[in-house]
Amino acid sequence: MKRRVVITACSAITPIGYGKEDIIASLRQGKSGVKPLRDDGLLTGHIHSRVFGTVDYPIEYGFKRQYTKTMGPVAFYACRVAKDVLEQSGLDQEFITSGRLGGAFGSTHGSPTVQRNIYKTFFNNLEEEFSSIGAVDYLRSMVHTTAVNITRMFGITGRVIASSTACTTSSQAIGFGYEMVKYGMQDAMICGGADEYDTTTVAVFDNLLACSVDFNDRPECTPRPFDTKRDGLVVGEGGGAVLLEEYASAKKRGADILAEVIGFGCNNNGGDLILPNLDGISATLRLALDDAGIAPQQVDVVSAHATATKMGDVIESQAIDAVYAGYSI
Repeated sequence: MKRRVVITACSAITPIGYGKEDIIASLRQGKSGVKPLRDDGLLTGHIHSRVFGTVDYPIEYGFKRQYTKTMGPVAFYACRVAKDVLEQSGLDQEFITSGRLGGAFGSTHGSPTVQRNIYKTFFNNLEEEFSSIGAVDYLRSMVHTTAVNITRMFGITGRVIASSTACTTSSQAIGFGYEMVKYGMQDAMICGGADEYDTTTVAVFDNLLACSVDFNDRPECTPRPFDTKRDGLVVGEGGGAVLLEEYASAKKRGADILAEVIGFGCNNNGGDLILPNLDGISATLRLALDDAGIAPQQVDVVSAHATATKMGDVIESQAIDAVYAGYSI
């Protein structure tokens, strides 16, 4: 049995604002959240990119100590937006803990800030400090720390999917959550992702020659997706979440329905781990259209990956053109 899936709550902490109103206002004003990279005294001098999408405003968390001891910075972002979503949704505690609500949430690295401190202790070879590294440090740093801290803080006992697929982490989380609800595995899913500020993330993409470097002295001018002067992506921090719900149930309880998710596509190129693949991207777009049961001409906006890399943006444009040119339904 296939069911309709709707979004009934959303929240985001981003470099250009916290919450829908702030973010939209910043977009209309053309505000950039890209700032100069802070010197960490370790990696900064070895990488070329000097920019980062930074959350530089205070955020009120108010979490109890019993929960924060297993949380690195990335989990704080994740749990804050999850808390916002649950409060907006109007779901009662009985439903939240019933097993009918699950979570699909991820991050790129977990908490590199916590990982850095662990490795520093290891490589300094200070035996007297090894005992200070315990299970809690692993729980704070592990790649699925966002998902498990959300379930722990809010008592969620349904299915948990902890995605970690670089740039597609959050979109896959939403897609897998959509399928959970659509096919009756769960009645609702909290979906999204988060990442924290740390230069190790920049170093990874910088080493792949994918980061922006030409605008180090003008951070607000980059990234430049599809621009002739584009020179690469900019790593950022923050978190975002949506609540997906079965349509009939949401309508019955009078939930505020923000949007409907009608299709999802996901595949694998089966080839290079880094370079974009025209056939793979085109096939994914067709899978999503098939799942939604619509033609390309019915799509008003395509929100592209838009890495601002020389090759990535070209392949994306070609894939979209190919789907529009050769698709019939």
